[in-house]
Parts: sequence; C-alpha cells; structure tokens
Amino acid sequence: MTQTRLLEVISALQDSVVLLDNRARVRLCNAAFERLVGSTTNQLVGASIAHLNYAQDSQTLNVEIRQALEKHGEWSGMIKAIRANGLGFPAWLSVTCVNYADSNERDYVALLSDRSEEQQAEQRIRYLAYHDMLTELPNRRALQARIEELGAAEKAVHQQAFLALLDIDRFKLLNDSLGQDIGDELLRQLSKRLQQWAEKGLYAARLDGNEFALLGACSTNDGAIAQSEVCSLIDKVLASLTADYDLQGHTYPCKLNVGVLIFNPVKREGSAPLFKRADLALLVAKRLRDGQPQFFRAEQERELEERLMMERELRFAIENDELCLHLQPQVNGQHDVIGAEALLRWQHPQRGLVSPGHFIALAEETGLILPLGEWVLKEGCRLLGKWHQDAQLQHLKLSLNVSARQFQQPDFTDQVLSIIEQYDAPPARLTLELTESLLLIDPEGTINKMQQLQRMGVSFALDDFGTGYSSLSYLKLLPLDTLKIDIAFVRDLTLNRQARPIAGTIITLAESLGLGVIAEGVETEDQRLVLANLGCHVYQGFLFGRPTPVDVFTNTLTRPLTRFLD
Repeated sequence: MTQTRLLEVISALQDSVVLLDNRARVRLCNAAFERLVGSTTNQLVGASIAHLNYAQDSQTLNVEIRQALEKHGEWSGMIKAIRANGLGFPAWLSVTCVNYADSNERDYVALLSDRSEEQQAEQRIRYLAYHDMLTELPNRRALQARIEELGAAEKAVHQQAFLALLDIDRFKLLNDSLGQDIGDELLRQLSKRLQQWAEKGLYAARLDGNEFALLGACSTNDGAIAQSEVCSLIDKVLASLTADYDLQGHTYPCKLNVGVLIFNPVKREGSAPLFKRADLALLVAKRLRDGQPQFFRAEQERELEERLMMERELRFAIENDELCLHLQPQVNGQHDVIGAEALLRWQHPQRGLVSPGHFIALAEETGLILPLGEWVLKEGCRLLGKWHQDAQLQHLKLSLNVSARQFQQPDFTDQVLSIIEQYDAPPARLTLELTESLLLIDPEGTINKMQQLQRMGVSFALDDFGTGYSSLSYLKLLPLDTLKIDIAFVRDLTLNRQARPIAGTIITLAESLGLGVIAEGVETEDQRLVLANLGCHVYQGFLFGRPTPVDVFTNTLTRPLTRFLD
C-alpha cells in the first residue's frame, strides 16, 4: 500500500488519529482530528500537542500520559474531549509507542473515539433501571438507594426520617369496571401530584401496581415530636392526593391506605427491614380502611413473627395428626342426646389444647382452611361410619362446620360424597353447618351444591342465624333443614327484653318454612324454659354438656346426662 493510500484510509476513519514524534509534535493526523481541534493538517503538523486544547485539563493529562509512556509504553482511558467550539463530550483515548524495525526512532500514535452515544445509552439504561416507565417516578430500587444516602448524610445524626407507603384503595375494582387505560391514567395523575411534594423536599417513588412511597427527613430526633410532624405532613399530602380526579370524563374520588414508619437513618439497617415494618403498618390501614394513616408499632413485628410461626406449626399439625375433634351434645326436649356438633381442636405439643378461635382466622388468610376443612370432613365421616356399627350410637347425627371458602371449591360436592363412601358413613346422619356469608357470595351455586348433597341424604343447618345479612327471599330458596339461634340471642333471653321477641321470630320463621330449630349456648334452666315456651325444643350448650373428646362423649352416653357437666 502506498503512503498516499494509507493516509486516505486513516483520513476516512471516524475516530481521531494523530501520529506524534518523540517530542510530542504532530507528524500527521486525519480529518476527524482536524474537525475536533478546528485546524487544518498544515496548521497542525509540527505543532506540539501541549499547545492544543483537545481535552478538559489537557496539561495535567499530558503529564500523566507522558509518565505512563515512559514507564509502560502505552496509556488509555476515558477523558472529556473538547471540540473547537468549546463543547465537551466523553471519549476514549489510547496512546501507544511505535518502534520501527529499520531505525531507532520512536513515534507515538494516539486514537480518540467519541463515546457520546454509548454514554447516552448507559444513562438511558440506568434511568430505566431506577425509574417507573408509566409514571416516570423513581422505582423501589431508586428508593432503596436514597434510603442508604439518607443514612450517610452528616445531618442525619440529629434527625429522624420517615417512610410512608400509600396504597390506592379498591384499585382493582376501578381497573375491572372502567378498564386498565383508566387505571393507568389515575396512576399518572396521582404521580404528578406526588411529584409536587417531591419538589418540596420529599422523595416520591412508585413501588409496584397501585403502591407508592414517600421518604423524608424530620426536623427533630425526638420520636413524639417527629410523629406529630409527620402526621401533619401526611394529612396535607393526603388532602392533595385524594381530591377528585377527572379520568377521561369520569370523576373519581381516590381513597388511599397509608402505613408510616419513623426510623433513625443513622442505624443503617438496610431498606429490607424498613419496608417490612412500613408494610405492616400499611396492612393495618388496609384492614381498617378508614383513610387514617397508621404508624408502625413494635408489637406489630412481634405479632407477624408469631403468626408466621403459628402458620408453620399449623401446617405441620395438619400433616402430623395434631388435630382432634371435640363433641358437644345436642339434646331434645326430653334431654335425650340426639346428636353432636364437632368442634375442631389443635393438640399443640407446647401450647396444649388450642381452640379454633386462635387459628381459624389465620387458616382463612393463608388458605390452610381448605386442608383443615377436608380433615374435619374425613374425621367426622370416619366417626359416623364407626357409630353406624354400634347399636347405641347409630341414631346420632353429627354436625360439621364448613367454611365459605371450602364450600366454594368447584369439587366440594364430589369431595363430600367421596369421603362418605370412603368411610361408609350414613349421609342421613351428617349435617353440614353453613354461615350466612355464603348467601352473599354465590346464592345460585350454593343452592345447586346443597340440592345435590341433600338428594343423597345430607342435611344442612344455617349457623348463627340472625347475626348475618341473609335475605329472606334467598332463605326461602335454600334447601335448609335447620336454623341455629345464635348464642348472642340465647344469652340475653332473661336479661334483655329485645332478645326474647327476636328468638321468637326466628322460631316462628323456621316453623313457617318447615325447618327445625336448635338454640346454641343454652347455659341456664331459665333460658331453656323461655326457649321451650317459644317453641324451641332442641338445645346445645353448657347446661347439657361442654365440648369433650370423642371417647369421653361416647362413654358418657351410657351414663346419666348430668355427667356431661363434670
């Protein structure tokens, strides 16, 4: 290749190329370098690189490069290059020593590459990594980094900080009813309102879905004063965020649930425990749904740990036979035991006998109510199958409680029939107790399942009647066999004048519908007499027997009824 062609190739390169002699004078350069410094080749050849303002603080850079070349024969790194018009840009500069084979001369070749596009791409990638695309607010990752910065600030020693989590109430309903576009519009508008608070010194972020966050510093290290200060600030924020929104012609009054954590940033705990505690406060706000901000309390964390432990232990109990049934007798007007209600108990190895009041709500929340309900069905049908073989017990009916979630399972009917067949239990002796909440959820599906099971002989009782929200029109359609008068009405029969007519109305209603009636919670003979006079002749309560283990219950049937009171 001729020298002319070589120069043409170098001149065509987009990167700046400069050949320097041993005294840092320009021997040749290409068009890209000419454009960079705003001089022609004729002006540049022979000029010292020290006289060219090609980079920010070029004099210091020249010394650094010269020292590296003397020691290593090369230098490379990112610099801020300067164009002839004074504008800077990121560039990669590499300088390498050239040793010739036919002489002892030494030159240096410098290559300068514009990295503006790469840097812009990196900045875009970083922006995407730390921002939410829909609202353009910082995201969870950015908020975590900001929390770390807050702890490192010098003035943080004298201040408390707060982290507030904000959740849009019933956001899914908005999305489902008006569409996701409307939901996205609400998120964008709310984010703009939050951004106004960010301009006042707070740090706003969108965490995910319909959850946002605010981070800020308090003016004091006193906990009580800090909480009062934050409470006042959050009230102002909520006033601005909950004002009506115009969503494509729809006026929407947004309601927010807020959980707040006040913390000491100097402790540098990391963001994970802070988010966990703020989340616990938010859970309380979601449960109350009264629009009032809820502040984290230390006992909430202890309660969570206890709940998590109980959940693990309950799961273990289901799988390892720690559950049992206690039976409470149901008697007729002659005090004959005609059946029993099965009540679940947990025989905990350390806590002892645990009643359902301590774990049923947890089971409902975690989904463990389904395996629990299946266990009760199996154990109840096993007992009925066993009693069916005993002449003294085969007349007894057994009532089992069924949760709304369990009853809603698509295969519930098949599950019950399969278990009945598995244990050879007489369906006519099985009563399933339902709650009034089922009537609100899926009345048509409920009726269909009840009719299928009733055709096989299974009976149904409506538990705690009078305390729910059941419609009398649905009540007429339900294939029920029995109404159970709630203990709240029975307890007040001799104390509250209103309780007696309510109980009487329930009994009359049951008679008009052709249903049986059982009174729960009968504890005194006076209560039983009032119920008998009102027309109720089947009872359940401490007057006739407390819930006892299965063996104790069956053994007592051969003794005087008063033994149930022992």
